[in-house]
Amino acid sequence: VPHRLINFDLAKKYCCGENATVYKKGESLIFEFCSEPEYSEWEESESRLSSLIPLRFDIIRGDYRCLYLGWLYCAQTGDFGEDEFDPPVPPNLGDLTAPLKSFVDFMRIDIDLIVVAAENSASKDMQAEHQEKLKSWISNLPEKEKDEILFRMVKANGPYAGTELMQRFQQTVPIKDNYKSGKKLRTVEDLMTKAEAYAAGK
Repeated sequence: VPHRLINFDLAKKYCCGENATVYKKGESLIFEFCSEPEYSEWEESESRLSSLIPLRFDIIRGDYRCLYLGWLYCAQTGDFGEDEFDPPVPPNLGDLTAPLKSFVDFMRIDIDLIVVAAENSASKDMQAEHQEKLKSWISNLPEKEKDEILFRMVKANGPYAGTELMQRFQQTVPIKDNYKSGKKLRTVEDLMTKAEAYAAGK
């Protein structure tokens, strides 16, 4: 994905294990997720990969749920120490889209682990507050700049104009405003223990 559209420092917090990595190549960022399927699954892997294509656009739009899920997989497979803290939990982790569900299935991420991780995901109220802040920020942009952005969109010279604008806004908002605050930081051991307890209680 285009480097200029991604919060690289935040992306590195998610993709920091052996099975989930991110690196620069020219003007792009390359994300790599590794999961070894069973031999019987290799034949269907190609068709399953096509269902993951929308995740690229999610990342460009600032939806980092698949990156967090990649981090969870690394935690699940022992890439991190037990005292490693989890990165910021993106909004809506408990409400996965079809492509995200395909990603979870393809990577074979523990569903119980996702459920307990989602406890720290932003609430709908916080998301609404975030949207109001975005509206206020846009309304305060110079009129000339707004006209230029609209012109780029209409002329199709800036397919990522909206995304670039969102990136600028997100740089003005501390990460803590994008995620649920007031929650205790959790280690890999905490998450794994809670996931086991959740599975046992079902």
